[in-house]
Amino acid sequence: MARHVDQTYVQHQEAGDVLRAIRNCCTSLGKVFVPHPRYRLDGVEQVLKSLIRCRRRFVVSPSQSGWVCVWEVVHDTAFADPAVARCLSATMKTRALWLNFDEGYNIWAYQVFAAGETEEERFLPEDYFLGKGERGDLRSYGSCHTEAERFAERMRLPFFLWTLAEVRRDKHLATSLKRIAVRLQSGEGRQEKGT
Repeated sequence: MARHVDQTYVQHQEAGDVLRAIRNCCTSLGKVFVPHPRYRLDGVEQVLKSLIRCRRRFVVSPSQSGWVCVWEVVHDTAFADPAVARCLSATMKTRALWLNFDEGYNIWAYQVFAAGETEEERFLPEDYFLGKGERGDLRSYGSCHTEAERFAERMRLPFFLWTLAEVRRDKHLATSLKRIAVRLQSGEGRQEKGT
C-alpha cells in the first residue's frame, strides 16, 4: 500500500506552547482548510469540501530533537494545512514546516517558514503543482521518496512520514501525545482526552 502522509512541524521545545499557538491560529484562520494554491483541484474537490467544518482537531507529539510534530485529524486521517504552519511560525517566531508526501503518485512537497515567511520550498513533481513557487522556479527530481528522506535527515525530523495510525500504534508515543479540538463557532479551543 502506498504511503500518504501530511505533517506539520514546529521547531520548539514545549508541546504545550504549540497547543496554545494552534488554538490562536485556528481562531484567526477560521474553519476552512486552505489548500496550497498550487494544488490541482481536480479529484480532490470532495475532500476539500469535507474539510470545511466547525471544529478542528489536532494531535501533537512531545518535542524531540527540537521539533514538535502536528497531525490535523480529519475523518480519522491526518492532513496538514500550510496556512496553519505559516501561522504557527509567525505566532511563535520560529521555524515551522508543512509536508505533503504521496508515494503512490510520487509527490513530495514542503514549505519551511521562518517567523511566518517562506524560507524554502519544493513541490515535486512540478506538473502536479501549478506555476512557480514563492521563491522561484520549481524543479523536478527522480524519486520523491529519496528527496523526502534527504530533507528529513538534513532537518533531523522525528516521526518523519509517520501516519496517524502508526502514531497511535506506538504505545510509548501514544501515551505522551497531546490533543486539542478548536471549536470555531465561539472561537474557543479546548483540550480533549481522545482523538
